[in-house]
Amino acid sequence: MTLSRKFGLRVSATERKMIVALADHLQRTQSDAVRLLIREAARELGVERVRDDNSGDRQKRVEE
Repeated sequence: MTLSRKFGLRVSATERKMIVALADHLQRTQSDAVRLLIREAARELGVERVRDDNSGDRQKRVEE
């Protein structure tokens, strides 16, 4: 997976501490821990990433 795009996120001091604690627990970087959480949440919610060459990235709900 090539990481070529940046995304900024504002968090509270408490949320930041939670990200740091999670990253430490997982022995990963903070960025990697957030990416992991996003993938896990998407999988749990049945959302998959879809690439559309004309309009960029989109998400769609997967019917089970």
